[in-house]
Amino acid sequence: MESVVTDAGHPLRDTHFMWLEITSNCQLECSHCYAESGPGQGHGIVSADQWMQTLTEAATAGVQEVQFIGGEPTAHPELPRFITHARQTGLRVEVFSNLFSIREHVWQALAQPGVRLATSYYSSGAEVHDKITHRAGSFGRTRANITEAVRRGIPLRVGLIRLFEDQDIDAAMEELVSIGVHRGAIRVDDQRGVGRGRGSTACTTEDELCGKCAGGVLAIMPNGTVQPCVFSRDARFNVGNITADNLTSVLDGERLHRMREDLTSVFLERGLIGVDCPPAEPTGAVAQCGPAGGGGPCGPARTQSGGPGCSPACAPAGNCNPIVNPPPCNPIAGHPPRPEPPPRPPGPVCSPY
Repeated sequence: MESVVTDAGHPLRDTHFMWLEITSNCQLECSHCYAESGPGQGHGIVSADQWMQTLTEAATAGVQEVQFIGGEPTAHPELPRFITHARQTGLRVEVFSNLFSIREHVWQALAQPGVRLATSYYSSGAEVHDKITHRAGSFGRTRANITEAVRRGIPLRVGLIRLFEDQDIDAAMEELVSIGVHRGAIRVDDQRGVGRGRGSTACTTEDELCGKCAGGVLAIMPNGTVQPCVFSRDARFNVGNITADNLTSVLDGERLHRMREDLTSVFLERGLIGVDCPPAEPTGAVAQCGPAGGGGPCGPARTQSGGPGCSPACAPAGNCNPIVNPPPCNPIAGHPPRPEPPPRPPGPVCSPY
């Protein structure tokens, strides 16, 4: 296939961030899960060797950072190998985990320079948290592993996901700070109407997208399909499959080029492209960003602390959620500080909550 050429005369190789959804399996069944993952769902059809090859191609094509997600990525037996290979190719890495169960060899992989960790948190108490995850004991295990990540000096960010009024998000934030999470690495976001979070709404998928997936980012699903982001899960967003082709041909392909053109038109109509974000609210209060009304009745402007409705955690040029560079890890005595990863490049770098 002949490569698509942009107006500037260069191949369409502007993708610098990718989600790799390496499994659909998860110990939890969160009520808002966009991927509808859960126990026993398996790791999909992409082989470990195909994921490794995709990482190599991504680095060669100019991708700067990847996020391993699922499902629960730590449930995949090859995750440590994927992390190590990604770092060897020069990719920065984030692992988005529920932190329900982390084995020692996974901790060791996470401790490599240039690797970050992210998780979700729902309440300062077990009753509400476990109600959302549908797994008794998940609150205690996630909290303990957040503490362990802090102890090991692993850069960590946490998304507080607001599903209903009585979660006491402010108390949850203060608890995270009390166990060592840097306040600047905590963000608040609302539930997305995708997957199990969709409920009975009749909104289109575009209504739940933030506007940043019109360029620069891509997601690869457990069945190998390539989509604009992890929230654009409908088949009509499919721009290729790494089990049938390879990542290079997808990045250069006309399907991706046309999809990004179409999404750009949609987001321009909704006023989601070119919107500046207000500064973060230091108290954790919700900041409003974007035009009033956002995307209409199905897509009101998303609100969160310090960013617009571009969650999952988008950080275009550092002006939106989440953290561009987490602060120093402030390791507990006996644990020397790890070198910080290099600054992110300009442009949108997105990471789901």
